[in-house]
Amino acid sequence: VVDRSSLLVEWTDVLMIDPNIDSYDIELFTSSILSQSGSFGGIFHVIELNTSGLGITSGSFILTFGDSMIPLLGQAQVIYGENTIHTSTDVTPFLGRGDYLEINGHVHNIAMSGKISDSILTLSSPYLGKSSDTATIFAKRTSRLIPFDADEKHLQMMLEEMPGVNSVVVRRTNGSTDGFKWTVSFVGNA
Repeated sequence: VVDRSSLLVEWTDVLMIDPNIDSYDIELFTSSILSQSGSFGGIFHVIELNTSGLGITSGSFILTFGDSMIPLLGQAQVIYGENTIHTSTDVTPFLGRGDYLEINGHVHNIAMSGKISDSILTLSSPYLGKSSDTATIFAKRTSRLIPFDADEKHLQMMLEEMPGVNSVVVRRTNGSTDGFKWTVSFVGNA
């Protein structure tokens, strides 16, 4: 801290740390006067999921947050005209059959059949973008299948596995005659 309105930030030569780093972003956070938690993010985000009275007695659901695509960890090898991509990191916790993904500006679906593993994804159509060994995969913040009767811990785990979601607190109550009500508080990034 230099003074009340200045902060001095210094790093060693970026190329000595990691040759892949080409810039830094510095963000300023201030405590919200509305927050009772001390969170720099202000008031926690809370959502309610309610299936009470809907007659749901089996099955599963998927949650998606927002329309924007966010980058997944790792890189992908994509080849023009091929419908199989190879990934350096397991992205199957974030992508399943039928899900949308974007690579180099080209949107595809994961095929309903074909190989899906921790290092291979099969697309529903051939990739028509530029071939690359270091492509980034973008996807929506989408959960895996959540059982219709998920308990608090299971729903918490499923949400925290989603890209861009850090920490949540889940409370579940039983519905009137059938169904459940979950209250989800996002205490980290959402």
